[in-house]
Amino acid sequence: MKRRIAAGAALLALLVPIVPLMGPGVAFAGTPCGNGDVNGSGKIDIADAIYLLAHLYAQGPAPEAIESVPCDS
Repeated sequence: MKRRIAAGAALLALLVPIVPLMGPGVAFAGTPCGNGDVNGSGKIDIADAIYLLAHLYAQGPAPEAIESVPCDS
């Protein structure tokens, strides 16, 4: 048991210095094409999830249509 804890601590000590080198991750320039903006507010937030749940389970209004780009362009 003590060897497992020591091995886990050693692995953690090796990996912690690597985390800052991984970078900030993926960053988006803005709202992605309106996907997920089901209430039509122009932004994606928790209100979209609530709006969608209300539509699915409480007979709420239907989600807004998504503007799409033709596939051949």
